[in-house]
Amino acid sequence: MNMKTNELQLYGDKTRAEWDRFWVRIAGGLEAYQPDLRYKVGLYRVLLNGVVMAIGTGTDKGGGLAKRLSDFIRASWSGRNHYVGRLIYENRHRLTVEVLIVGSDKEAREIARALKKPMVHHHRPEWTIPSLRAQKVKARVKVRAKPRKPTRPYLGVVPDLKLSDIQPLSG
Repeated sequence: MNMKTNELQLYGDKTRAEWDRFWVRIAGGLEAYQPDLRYKVGLYRVLLNGVVMAIGTGTDKGGGLAKRLSDFIRASWSGRNHYVGRLIYENRHRLTVEVLIVGSDKEAREIARALKKPMVHHHRPEWTIPSLRAQKVKARVKVRAKPRKPTRPYLGVVPDLKLSDIQPLSG
């Protein structure tokens, strides 16, 4: 098994590569609501000129993929308050949409959520990757409760002082 890419790891009863063969193009894409996808959960990907731009999940219990895709086209901004959502909305008329239906129950929701990361890793969608990098950077940044006090006073240029006014530091 290749531990770095988890090529043999199972998601439900299939590997990532096996699931990858089940993407289906959605007629009409983001032009209208997709009622046939209601209660179906899984992943969606959007393509621009054949290039995968974003991958996400539609795992809501009541709406599934239909609800998630409608978030990008409805009047409310709630589905577009993040980087990828805004880009999908702005380019919705130019994008092709494909879905990977995993099922319609709780287990399918868990499989879809687990499958997202390996799909993103494999396809490297242009809009999703920057978002993941930003999250990793945020995770590495340590937040201090109090700002650190400087160890010595600032000796840079101070416009109101003459060089002769500055006293040398003692000891």
